[in-house]
Amino acid sequence: MTKILGISFETIDTKIVAASLAQLKNSTPCETSIFAGDPYQVNYTSALQDLERIKNQYKIPIFTIKECLEKQYQEIEKIDVIKSKLSKWVKKNKIDTLTSDLFSSDHIFSYYERSPYYNVMSENEKLSIFLSFCERTTAIFEEKDPDLVFCIGKNYVIKNIVAAICKSR
Repeated sequence: MTKILGISFETIDTKIVAASLAQLKNSTPCETSIFAGDPYQVNYTSALQDLERIKNQYKIPIFTIKECLEKQYQEIEKIDVIKSKLSKWVKKNKIDTLTSDLFSSDHIFSYYERSPYYNVMSENEKLSIFLSFCERTTAIFEEKDPDLVFCIGKNYVIKNIVAAICKSR
């Protein structure tokens, strides 16, 4: 059976991805899931409720970055440790895209500190959350082992990490 993973960012993307996956599931046997990579969807009550409604309406498992964001409030490791872990992640997953390119592809890190941050983040904090995104994305790929991955909408760090993982497989 084909395994399909849809990648979304904003709530509207998640709704479109869920509807697309449901339509696919009705026409062909497949296993579907969604990776919603938007901080807003896991930090605000109304967005969380929307996510829950989508999950229940379409009966599709949804993965999020909630645990990555929760880690940001814990003690941040030294920058050398984070860089070492990133280097190991790159080697283990045979990523040929520069992590600096992946890191700089996100508007949260590149231009301004926005939700859930709103405060200026240190390089350690930014790299730490970026590493969490890389590890979370890899964990989802290891769990679901998708045959097909698709996304819609904006270009941002989660989608670029997904693209780098897909390219390496």
